[in-house]
Amino acid sequence: MTKPEIIKTKFSRVMSLRDGLKKMSKSDTSDNSRINLTDQAEDIYNKIKKSKTDMIPTIKYDENRPEVSNLIQIYSEITNISI
Repeated sequence: MTKPEIIKTKFSRVMSLRDGLKKMSKSDTSDNSRINLTDQAEDIYNKIKKSKTDMIPTIKYDENRPEVSNLIQIYSEITNISI
């Protein structure tokens, strides 16, 4: 079994894919609210595709838009591209 690596991020928390105001948590009842260590790439893709955003058509980091900002933070971390 592969031992998971600790990944340190620039951000204090990774927020839920279903509610950008709540921390991503394995105790959340919805499996679609989080990315599990055992998720396959296709599962992660589908969870992110279904994640909550808002009705504003532009993609811009804005702390007043927690769901969109959360996705931008996740993308920034995995691609090593600054916000």
